Amino acid sequence: MIGIGILAILLALAGNHLVSRWLAGRSPKAPNRSLRFAKQFAGVSFCLLLLCVSVWFGIQADLFRRMRAFENYGWIYANPVGWTWQTLLDSPLRIVSLGISDKCPPDTVWNQLVPFEVQNLFLDNVDLNGADLGVLKHQTSLQWLRAGDVTGINNVLQNISPKSLNSFYGDNCDVDDHSLALLSQQSFLTQLEIARAKNVTSDGLTNFRNHGSISDIDIQDSQIDDRGLESIANLPLRRLSLSGSLVTGSALAAWQGSSLRSLDLNETPLNADHLQHLSSMNTLFRLGVRGVPLNDQQAEFIRQSPAVMELELRNTGLTDVGVTRIATPQCPVMELDVLHLSPDLVNSIARREENCTFHVDKQTVEPDLMRRVLKMECEVEFQQCEFTSEAIELIEQQHAAAHRLSIKEPLNTPDSVLQRMQRLYLLDN
Repeated sequence: MIGIGILAILLALAGNHLVSRWLAGRSPKAPNRSLRFAKQFAGVSFCLLLLCVSVWFGIQADLFRRMRAFENYGWIYANPVGWTWQTLLDSPLRIVSLGISDKCPPDTVWNQLVPFEVQNLFLDNVDLNGADLGVLKHQTSLQWLRAGDVTGINNVLQNISPKSLNSFYGDNCDVDDHSLALLSQQSFLTQLEIARAKNVTSDGLTNFRNHGSISDIDIQDSQIDDRGLESIANLPLRRLSLSGSLVTGSALAAWQGSSLRSLDLNETPLNADHLQHLSSMNTLFRLGVRGVPLNDQQAEFIRQSPAVMELELRNTGLTDVGVTRIATPQCPVMELDVLHLSPDLVNSIARREENCTFHVDKQTVEPDLMRRVLKMECEVEFQQCEFTSEAIELIEQQHAAAHRLSIKEPLNTPDSVLQRMQRLYLLDN
């Protein structure tokens, strides 16, 4: 870009000189004021013309350089600023991954996909209702689809070749039961992840009951209940997450003897008594029951799970008795809240297991709670908590312990207290 700019200046100066000579030749007498103005105007115009041309060539050269850099990744993000689709069509690049956002209207894009064999497609904040997406049927190499804040997602799914997709991720899209019916027709689909799936019910999930290749299902904040959970019990799943669903656990009996490796039922109305069925899941490695009320007797069901080594136990209400039953050398990785635990127990776990993480979530941190936390010889993370000025003062008095504390998303905290947190390097942004 710098070289092109210098060349443009030199050419402009030369052009100005030539124009001046030509105008002087047209009027051999001493140039009058009009002639001088004409010479200056011609020179400036020529300079601006060359500058515009050089900027255009510079943008194209910079784009091509960046496209060459992207070639190692095969990734192009559709953005019409400074270039056109013809630039892509004329380039020697092989586009493997393509992103389309609201900055690039889809109607100007889809028909241009024909020359490319796109394998990964990323859609961000686009409205695809009514768009002509028949060209997707020719994208037989499409394997990975990620959509965020997309409306009209069913228009995409119904146009994808049924033997193409093997991974789908949707976040805050208008995914519904019909979407899952369309996805269940993708015979090679192995991974299904949907966040904020408020319109998905058990009727949609039952479409996968005979699917042969799906191994990973993660559907969050849905209307799926135990009927949906039971309908997929015979699938060869390795990972299942129904966090934020309506599952109560009565269908866990149908999963006895399954090959499941990871099960997340966080923030569900789960009846912890049904966790007794975990004892027959010999391959279950990870269990998430964050936000599920557990008493110390029900913790015994988790301890009896033969293979569980990772646990998410925040906001369960377990006390020292229940955590002591679970915290064995066979279960070294845990997410625990410290609200109901004594400093002595937390310290003993922290000294024994380095991978345990301790939390205080969504609490008003009063001085008494902060005193207990400061006695803990481990790292503690506060998330979405409200802090009193007195609690921060305790940290200031024991500033040596501040490096073990981390604060994320503090709530209703005055600016003066936030400034004190910043001085102590407590805020984790």
